[in-house]
Parts: sequence; C-alpha cells; structure tokens
Amino acid sequence: MRLKGIIALIHLAMLVTIWPGVSAAGSPADYEAVSYNDAAKAAAFEFDSNALSQQMSAYPAPQEQNGLAFIAIESSSSDGLYGNETAETVSTHSEPVFDTIRTKTIDTLYFEIKFRFDKYDLDIDYMDNRNILQQLDSILNAIGVENIIKLEIISRSSPEGVYEHNIWLSEKRSATINKFMQDNYPHLTNIMVVYPDGESWQTLRDYVETDSRLNAQSIEKVIQVIDSDINIGTKKWRMENILGKDENVGDIYRYLYMTYYPKIRFSGMTIDHYTETVEITERIPVETTPTIIDTVVTVVEPYKPDTVVSPTFRRFPKMAIKTNMLYNATFTPKLGYAPILNVELEYYLAEDGRWSLLGEYEFPWWSKESEHQYLQILNLQLEARYYLKKHSQFTRHYLSAYSGANLFDLCFDDKEGSGVQGEGVHAGLGYGYVLPLNKKGNWKLELFLKGGFYIAYYDKYDAGEPFTGKYYYHWFGNISDFKPRSWRFRWLGPTGAGVTISYDLFYRKKQNK
Repeated sequence: MRLKGIIALIHLAMLVTIWPGVSAAGSPADYEAVSYNDAAKAAAFEFDSNALSQQMSAYPAPQEQNGLAFIAIESSSSDGLYGNETAETVSTHSEPVFDTIRTKTIDTLYFEIKFRFDKYDLDIDYMDNRNILQQLDSILNAIGVENIIKLEIISRSSPEGVYEHNIWLSEKRSATINKFMQDNYPHLTNIMVVYPDGESWQTLRDYVETDSRLNAQSIEKVIQVIDSDINIGTKKWRMENILGKDENVGDIYRYLYMTYYPKIRFSGMTIDHYTETVEITERIPVETTPTIIDTVVTVVEPYKPDTVVSPTFRRFPKMAIKTNMLYNATFTPKLGYAPILNVELEYYLAEDGRWSLLGEYEFPWWSKESEHQYLQILNLQLEARYYLKKHSQFTRHYLSAYSGANLFDLCFDDKEGSGVQGEGVHAGLGYGYVLPLNKKGNWKLELFLKGGFYIAYYDKYDAGEPFTGKYYYHWFGNISDFKPRSWRFRWLGPTGAGVTISYDLFYRKKQNK
C-alpha cells in the first residue's frame, strides 16, 4: 500500500505539471504543432494513461518555456493521434469579376452609283446599281442615324467631250443623287453634303496606274498626258490621237474608253460613322460587383454644315464673237496686205447646246487709185446652225444653212472692162467643226466649208481712161439702150471657207432642280 501510494503521488505530480502546459497549447506562440479542430482535441484527451506513458518514453525530455513545460508532437500520419478523423483545410475563393470595355471608333463606308454615257438620270438596272442601293439601305438601317457623322456625295463625269458640258453633267448627277437621298432618307438631310467635281482625271489615272494588261511604256505615256500642264482641250486631243497602240490591248485610247470610262461616270458616296466594340475581360476581384468602363478612343464632334445642301447651277454660253482668220489674211499683188475684215456674232438659242443663229458682216474697203486697185465689199449673211452632239456646249460637228446679200466694187487691172461693180445674193449649206482651246471652253477654234449658189448683177467699167482719168461703164452701144446691171454672174459650188477664232461673251446660269 505504501508503494501504491507513492506511485499515485508521482502520477498526481506529473499530471499537475503537464496539465497547464497542455492548456497553454491553444496559444500560437506556445504551441507549434499542426492545428486541429475541437473534435480532434477531444479525441486526443481520450487516450488512457498507459498509452500516453508509452508514447512519452519515445520523445525527448520536456523543455522549459515561460516556466511551463510543453511537448512538440510530430506525426507523419494523423491516424495515430486522431484515429479515423482527418483534419480539413478550408480555402475561401471569391466569385470572378469581369470588366466590360466599350470602344468607339470611326469607320468609313464607300458606295458608287454608275451613270450611262451622257446621262444623269438614276438607272438602277445599269451595271451594279441595284445591288449597291440594296446594300446601302441595309447598312444605313444597321448603323442607325445617331451613329452617322457625315455623308458626302461627289459626282463626276468621264473626261471625253466638252469640258463645260462635263461640268454641267456632274452637277446634274449630284442633283439626282441629292433628290434620291432626300426622298428615301430625309433623316440624313442635316448631315449630307452633295457637290459636283467635274471630270474624273484622277480616277482614270488611278485605274491606269494599276492596270495589269498595259505595258509599262503605255502606262507612262498615258500618265504623262494626264499630268501634263496644258489646256484641257489639248489634253483631250492628245488622249484621243497620240497614245498609239499597245501590244497587248491594241489602240490604247479605245481600250481606256471601253474599259475604264464607264467606271468613272459616277456619284461616290462616303459615310463616316461610329462603330462600337464591346470586350469583356476578367480581372482580379476588388469589388463584389462588376464595373462597366466606357472608353471612347476617338472623340469627334458631329459634323454640322452651315447649309444642308448648297444649290448647284449649270452654266452655258449665251453669245460668242468671232472672226475668220483666213479672210483676214487676204493679200493682193498690188494692194499688198488687204484683209477682208469681218466680224461674226453667234447667238446660242438653247441650253442643250445644239441650235444657234449667226450673223456675219464683211466690210473690206481698200483702194489704191494710182494703180486702179479696188477691193470693196459689203456683205451681210445670216446662218442657222445645228450642232450634232447634244449638250456639247456648241462645239464639235455642226451643219448650217445660210443666205445673204452683198455690194461689191472690184478692180485689179487697168485694162478695158477690168472693173466690176454690182450686187449679189447667195444661199447654201455648210459644215464645220468647233474645238475648245482652253479649259473653260470660252475660246474656240472653228473650221468650216460652205457651198451653194451665187447670183450677181453688175456692170463692167474701164478703170483709168487715159485722157480724163475717169471711170466709165464698158458700153459701146447706143446710149439710149444702156441698162444698168446688164451683166449677170451665176455660180454653183463652193462659196466660202474659213478658220475662225471665237470667244464666248456672255453666259446663262440656271439652278438645277
């Protein structure tokens, strides 16, 4: 019994010593073994004393810390301590957070509406017009009017023909597309700008520069003509006449005319609009709710023109003054330079460039009495012209009909009966060609021929009777039988020719509808 009492006291002492150290193990500073939950702690204190004694004999002696002793328990397996219980580590993960990034950029769309040769009406069945207009309608509806910044329409014509007419043609095409857009998309009126741009020289140049059929020498030749700093009439003449042939396509101008000229008779439509892209990206969560970030890459104020659509006008000549340079170059052996002075006024009747009326007045009045030389004519002529090409601005081929009357006194020799004096009438038909000399087309060169009949009644006279110096009718019969203008002259054939320089004096201006 004494032995048993001693052993019991030893156990009691050990228990008193160990218990504070075990209780202190809840503090992280005093206990460095792996953490476990309350259930594991309860399991640990259910071991019997024998098992605990056996385990303690296998570990080092207790260490002193803050006056208390603790035991560092290491285990490669939790089964020895906790039986079938397993410790759990709880990891907390927050929900992913996404950013919505909206980006606005400015995009540009381009459409072309083609026109037939010398036409300005909208033909939806010509080339690809129907498909283009359908695409335009779909895209405008998809974009939305609130996203359209600017709508610009530029109309051009191909460069063949008269420059002034081509300007008018581009104006008419602009007016056509302007009306179409206003009729079908009136909500775009405030952001729409429409204007003509004349002839498509630059567009033609771009096509030629990238042509795969023409050889390099031919391309260079065409570009040299297009880029040349000369008047527009000369440039067009060179395009038609000096380009020559290419080994691949034959006649170069004909190839350009058939291949590219139909493509450059157009109205081009440029649409600037906003495009929004949305990108959703995951980021490290900072907030519990997603954040929407609106980012505008390009900030552009909407285009607000001062005027919605400026009116367009067509301009065509009203009257021209001209002179026949061939007549002005008249020369005679004894008179020397004796020009048949002349002036013409041509009044343009219609804006389509076809009908005109012309009045011609010739008034040379030259004399050299010492040598009995006279070139004196007063001639008045009226002429109606019809230009073969519509809207040609009164250029290129024309046909004419004329009539006139004149007075004349002609003498170039002092022989008997060498002088003639009388009156005549004439009428006939003519053909001519008018070529513009400058870009505006107000200076022109004209070549013409006329043919018809001429009838004159006249008297012959002797110039310089040797005794008195007077002039006498060449008559040797009875004076009572003398009748003035008893001589006649009839002619059927060529009646005139000329090389005329003209200048347009006045212009009409009319607003396009």
